[in-house]
This record gives sequence, C-alpha cells and structure tokens, in this order.
Amino acid sequence: MSSCFLVGIRALAKHISSFVKGLEALDIAGYSGGSVSSDLVTVNFTATQAIDVGDDFYVDFFSFRSDDSARANNAIYRLYLEESDDNTGEFTGSVEYLMLNQLNTNKAATYSDWLVTASDEINIIVHEDLTDEDSPRINYLDLGADGVSTQVADQVEAPSHSGVVSFDSENYKIADTVVVTLDDQDLNADSELIDIYVTGTDDKVGDSSGPHVLDITFDDMTWVASADDSDCSASDVTGDDGLEATGFTLVESDTASGIFTGSFQVPTNFCWTDGASGDTDSVKGVTGTDIEVNYNDFRDASGETIEVGDGASINANTGSVAFDRTVYPVPYGSDAADTRFAVHSTTTGDKDLDQGNVVVHIRVTDADYNISAQGEDVIKDTINIEIDSMKQRHAIQQDVFVKMAAFAPAFGMLGTLIGLVQMLQNLSDPDSVGPSMAVALLTTFYGSFFAFMICGPIAGKLKARTTREVINLEIMFEGAASIVQENNPMMVYEKLSSYIPTKLRRAMETKKRKK
Repeated sequence: MSSCFLVGIRALAKHISSFVKGLEALDIAGYSGGSVSSDLVTVNFTATQAIDVGDDFYVDFFSFRSDDSARANNAIYRLYLEESDDNTGEFTGSVEYLMLNQLNTNKAATYSDWLVTASDEINIIVHEDLTDEDSPRINYLDLGADGVSTQVADQVEAPSHSGVVSFDSENYKIADTVVVTLDDQDLNADSELIDIYVTGTDDKVGDSSGPHVLDITFDDMTWVASADDSDCSASDVTGDDGLEATGFTLVESDTASGIFTGSFQVPTNFCWTDGASGDTDSVKGVTGTDIEVNYNDFRDASGETIEVGDGASINANTGSVAFDRTVYPVPYGSDAADTRFAVHSTTTGDKDLDQGNVVVHIRVTDADYNISAQGEDVIKDTINIEIDSMKQRHAIQQDVFVKMAAFAPAFGMLGTLIGLVQMLQNLSDPDSVGPSMAVALLTTFYGSFFAFMICGPIAGKLKARTTREVINLEIMFEGAASIVQENNPMMVYEKLSSYIPTKLRRAMETKKRKK
C-alpha cells in the first residue's frame, strides 16, 4: 500500500455504555463528515448519538504506510481494563497483534473490520519488526496518594519471523502425494481462527490479482494451467492442469500455531513454457525434473522481504521381472496331434494321463506404473466412514435393548412394592396375604425374565451382527486394496480366507477341489 490515513472519532459520555468504539472514517481523502486541506483537518459530528452538555470527547488520528520506501505506523489505542472481581483492584485487558503481509496490507477490511482501537480487548497492527525501543508501549497515568500523577509504562516486543518451507521428501515419482509445510508465525493473522490460504486462478497461493505467497515450479517453470492452443492444450496434459486444479490449500494446524500444510499429487506431465514472445508451448513429462516450492516471505526476522524455498527430484524407478518358480514340471499331453512330449506310461501298462499345461506366473515390479499411489488410502478412508456411520446407526437400536435390560429389574421391583403394599393393607384378612405375595414375587420374576432372557440377548445379537458387518466391510477393503496392488489371485484368496472361520475355510477348499 502506498499510504492510508485513518481518523478515529470517539465520544466519551458520562457512562461507559455510551462509548463509541473504533474507527468512524477511513481514507481521509474522501471520508464523510470531514474535510482536508493543506493546513487544516476538520471533523464534523452528526447526530447519530446523543451527546449531553458536559460530556467529554476526543479524536484520534492513525496513519499506516507499509511500502519499503516509507514505512509508518502511527496509532493510539485506548485499552480499558476490566476489574477481575468486586473490590480486587486488579484490572485486566488483552491486546492482539496483526502482522501485515502481502495479502492483507492493501485490503480496506484489515483496517476497518479487524482494528479495535478502544476496548478491553483491542486489536493493533504491526507493520514490521517492532523490538527494543520500537516495541508497542502501554502507558498508565497513576495518581499517587500525594496528588501527583506518575506515568507507568511497559513494553512487549512484536517481532517478525523468518519463514521456512519444506517438502516431506527429497524424491518423488509420478502420482506420489507431495506434502508442503510452511512455518511462519507472521501468517497467523487471527489467533482465534484457523487461517487458510488458497490457490488463486494464477496457480499461485494468495491473491490472484496481487502479490502471492507461494508457488510450485518444475525445472524453474511455474506450474500453471496449460495454454489453450494446439501444442499445449488441457487435453494433452495428464494429471492436474496447474496447481489450482489440485485444490492445493495451506491450512493452519492450530489456531495460533503459524504452521501450515498442503498437499498435491505429482502429475504425469505439465505445460512447459518460458513465457517468451513467439515461443511455442509444449507438454513435458515431469520425470527427471526438479520440483521446487518458493515462499515469498513478506517480513523475515530482520524485517526484510526475501524468498525461501525447498527442492526435490522427480525420478523414475528401476523395474524388475521374475517368474513364480525356479523349476517347472514338464507339460504333457495324449492328443495324437500333440507331439510335444510322449505319452507317459505306468508299470501296469500304457495309460494316458489327463492333458495338462503348466501355468507360469510372471511378476513385474515397477513403481512407475503405480499411477494411483494413494488409491488404497482413499478406499480405506471410505470404508472407515462407512464403518463409523454403520456403528452409529446400529448403536441406536442396541442402546434401546441395553436400556430395557437395565431398567426391567427396576420395574419388577416396583411391582414387588405394590404387592407388599396390598399385603400390608389387608393383614387382617389372611386369605389376601397369599395373592398379594404372589403379585410381589411375579413382578420380580417378569422383570428379571425380560432383562436376562429377552432384552439382553437381543442387544448381544445386534452387537454381533454389527461386528459381522464390520468384518464384511474390512474384507471388501482388503480385496479392493489387493486388486489395486495387483496381487496374485491365490495370495488374495489366502488373505481374505483368514477372515473366515477355519471350518468354513476348509469346506470352501473341499468344494474347490471337487470342482
């Protein structure tokens, strides 16, 4: 920003409840209610709030300028402390800092919406490294017992910080997930919220219409969306077409951590262009390139604007091929037209054996062909969501019977008490004692019967069915993951059969042999 001249207009009435907080006008060149000339600033009040005769009021002026040529931050904040309790004499308030960066320095909302200049919880702006004698100062005018006012002050530093950005690995391949971590306390714009920085339409993190925070490059070429021409169209690019298409977003790990992470998947190729006039864009594979992340640190620890980054390589992997055996049996046949091998004979005479071929399994291992490296992770997340939601649904029905099993004996005791009351009311009539005692005992029996013979077993059976469904979903996941990993079918069978009881597993094997 070149400059910003703010005026804070506040009237202090007889009661603190009528206090007008904050800035009333912005940009003195055109704010309503005031005028400016070379020598005079005039502030006009409108009848927005009643002001009685004898009320005090004051006007504060603020000026901010954040460009490197002339930085300025001239402001007065009025902190009104609140007593901790009745007659304690201890007063508290809070101050929250906002460090200006390339994204918020030119936004009017930074000054109009975020600033709180007069309150017990004020928000102030820090435009650069404020330490030592430049630290924000709080002043208190203490009226002593001798009638003399003494100024008491304190300072707390508001330093800027050097940012660090890094990849989670030094080497990647196509389809790998790249995790970017950015650590800079200066980007923690709000300590009560998780700050988020998104990728703009220019494929850079930040404001697409202004300065950016971070970008990704391949061989020093910014990863942007492909040009719409015959040589480098979006249809020619395999994978995500530019950083914005990946949904890359920097999300703070906690409300006040200043640590941000984001991730994207390495594409197969990208649109290579140097941006020079007359040059033809072309599609280039990412394998063999260097990937870099560049962070534009608006203010480092010394208050300077610098660029920091990290790099990694995108490499190909050496593949391998192998047979499933080192020795194979000799194939055989009895067909006269099949002259590959002679017919086998036995000691009891010539006997044709069933024709049979030898099945040879060939395993090719090459990570470069795993173009969906996180496929099983996606499946696992989906299965976990399904399991959690299913458990919640089932728990509702299970809880009904669990509660009934717990309350049934209590209801039985209520019947017992009723029977005892009836018996005590008619002690003079011996013939009524027996029926009343029977009622008392039967209700206890019914309560226990419903609890332990009906409700409890039903709840247990519902829980068992939930467990069975969880196992079925886990079998589905393991099967899908094995398919993604291209495991041998027999290995898949052995892995999934481990979920089945041994008796059932043997029955399946027997059935398989009979076929």
